[in-house]
Amino acid sequence: MFLDSVKKSIPFTIYLTVLLTLSYSVRRKISAPVTIIAVFALSLGLTAAVFIGGRDISGIPPNQTVTDPKTLGEPGLMLSEGPITMVLLESPAKADGARVVAIPGQPLLYQAVPRGPGNTILPLPAASFSNEAPYFLKSIILDFSLVADNYETLVNQGILHFILYAAAVILLLSSLRFLFEMSVWPLANLFLGALVFRGIVAFETALNSREVRELLTGFTRDRIPSFALGPSILAVFALLIILYTILVHIARGKKADNG
Repeated sequence: MFLDSVKKSIPFTIYLTVLLTLSYSVRRKISAPVTIIAVFALSLGLTAAVFIGGRDISGIPPNQTVTDPKTLGEPGLMLSEGPITMVLLESPAKADGARVVAIPGQPLLYQAVPRGPGNTILPLPAASFSNEAPYFLKSIILDFSLVADNYETLVNQGILHFILYAAAVILLLSSLRFLFEMSVWPLANLFLGALVFRGIVAFETALNSREVRELLTGFTRDRIPSFALGPSILAVFALLIILYTILVHIARGKKADNG
């Protein structure tokens, strides 16, 4: 569904947008307070609009019947899954159609009715249209998918839960503007920022895991509501980074006055 695809891409879009915006603001010498406030407000507004609006839209019943999905291929289509090859003797749209299965070291197996254990229909293997992605790319996609699923869960739990968490994440990302002033090479700073942002995605995924949540709940002994644990940790990190940025700015100002 198109709306689900948009929701899945929002976390990656937010991270990428904040990353590029912070880099641009440093190169254009836009003040840090203005950048952080603007990025925080716009990113939070966009995220809330997509997820909250998407929830309302998904509740509207469709005004037309859903037709059967189209299938590709004709009788004789060959599908492979590992070393096993399957030849469909009927239309691929017919899940229980006759097929021939080729297994290495064994004679061809003809299945007029492809039934499996419990008289269930054996599913057709998926037809892959892309090469195997590298591990680091698959890990990034997986982490962003988990983040998007967490956003969707928070929206269903309550708007307040979602707003608190999204605000904490975006504030943390916005506070990292100092990374783009680490050197005089903007491209090097951009790569450094991308690596740190990748670490934050992994940290988000770990923070929202069941094991970590149970550990934090036991540590706080319910002094903090469970839905506020994640946002509180992210917000504390963001405030510490902002405080560091302020202190560095004051120190540089004093050094310039003395020089």
